[in-house]
Amino acid sequence: VEGTLFRVHQHFLVRESEVFKWMFTNLSEKDGRQGDSDTNPIVLTDVQIDEFESLLDFFYNGMHDHLGAIAASQKSRQPPKTPLSNSSPQHLMNLLSISTRFEFDRIRQYATDELQRITNTLDPIDVILLAEKHDVFQWIAPALSRLCQRDKPLTVVEARKLGFETAILVAEARELLHEVHSGTKHSDLKFDPKIAARIIEDTFFEKNSTTSAPRVSNPHHASS
Repeated sequence: VEGTLFRVHQHFLVRESEVFKWMFTNLSEKDGRQGDSDTNPIVLTDVQIDEFESLLDFFYNGMHDHLGAIAASQKSRQPPKTPLSNSSPQHLMNLLSISTRFEFDRIRQYATDELQRITNTLDPIDVILLAEKHDVFQWIAPALSRLCQRDKPLTVVEARKLGFETAILVAEARELLHEVHSGTKHSDLKFDPKIAARIIEDTFFEKNSTTSAPRVSNPHHASS
């Protein structure tokens, strides 16, 4: 990973990921199967060291308890009542990234659930970009709503992050929201949640769409 050799038992990798299971079964070289020795490792391209370290940390520090709690909540059809960990947002983002790419489905579910609890504490633009990159579409509408309701408009830097089309739509939604509350002093401005939700829906989401994905896209996002 980025030129660093990790000596890792394949058990968790194979058990939790069909992608790694295929790698260990099918990747072969003339001198032996990749991953069998230090001189013939499996090379993970487009993976950052901190992502892989977050994955290993999860494997060896409480994965059993976390995934057990998820399984129990799914069986009861109720979300866990308390956070499953005290992991930092960056650690959870690393897990979301690598679990999405290599199809660690249970770990992705864990990272998504834990991040869901703290999305309101994160910058809405970061949430939007993260959701688009990893196809967590249910985060996008609430983040767009927060962004459109905040006091200050988009900065140039923020507009560049979101891309031209999304920035224009944010400006359009903000204008509509302020038109509805045109008679209210700025210091007393509080948006009606139902009106805000309807404006976000009408502005960003395609009518009669069969998917929850919005009609916005980040020009810097590329599928991996």
